[in-house]
Amino acid sequence: MNSKEHLKRKYLDSLSHKIDLISSGLMLILVLVVLIEVTARYFFNSPFTFTYDLTSLLFPWIVFLSLISVTYHKEHIGIVLFVSKLPLKSKRVVAIINEFLTMFFILFMFIGAIQLSIAVSNQMIGNLYMSKTFYYLSLVVSLAFILFLKINEIIAILRGKADLKIAVPSTETEQIVEIQKKELIHTEKEGDDN
Repeated sequence: MNSKEHLKRKYLDSLSHKIDLISSGLMLILVLVVLIEVTARYFFNSPFTFTYDLTSLLFPWIVFLSLISVTYHKEHIGIVLFVSKLPLKSKRVVAIINEFLTMFFILFMFIGAIQLSIAVSNQMIGNLYMSKTFYYLSLVVSLAFILFLKINEIIAILRGKADLKIAVPSTETEQIVEIQKKELIHTEKEGDDN
């Protein structure tokens, strides 16, 4: 891997980590808000009026920000039963087709999410006095990042720089080996930090 690719990978890793932290922070806020609401309602008989609206706003942001990380780390579900039996050249073709189909589906959803965000801009979220656009912006932001990641993956596959074992795992054994490699790299990084 050359220096430019290494810097790009390092930047994307850092960005993914920051998105994970934001998503985790939002999840913590969600849990605290719900905990405080339940406590106020059942122990003090004094429920808050904004809790439902706030949890309804936080949940899509948590889900769709997490989706960026899942896509970046290729931790999504894939059906590879038939692909795993193919030779490497065929896997590359299948990976390209898969990435293009996924990219066009995401692009279609991205355009729809933008249109929906604009369509509900005049509607308000109950007690929060915010536009409902904020619900759908989570989808717009997430799909924009995922679209960027998919374009990068297609470029990497076309240049022959993509790890097709990760993009299209061959067998359960190869998946286990990949997990062990990741754990070894993670362990080595921790050793370097100390």
